[in-house]
Amino acid sequence: MLARDYECHHDIALVNGGENREGNLRPAHRWCHRLATNADVAEKSRVYRKRATHVVGRKPRRITRWRNFRGEIITKPRERF
Repeated sequence: MLARDYECHHDIALVNGGENREGNLRPAHRWCHRLATNADVAEKSRVYRKRATHVVGRKPRRITRWRNFRGEIITKPRERF
């Protein structure tokens, strides 16, 4: 393999909070580097989606009144607790 076939890969990706320092870099073959980068981006998107559900919270309740099995009307506020 030639030197031009290698690229610098971050052990902890920059998008996942890694630093751009020599201690965080290692050589990787181009193909392996591409696969690792795709895995890092996928991890970042999973973390973003999970964090968005916890930060934003739940959607407000659309149905505020319904009947239970005994026919009684149940009324609840729009907010969920």
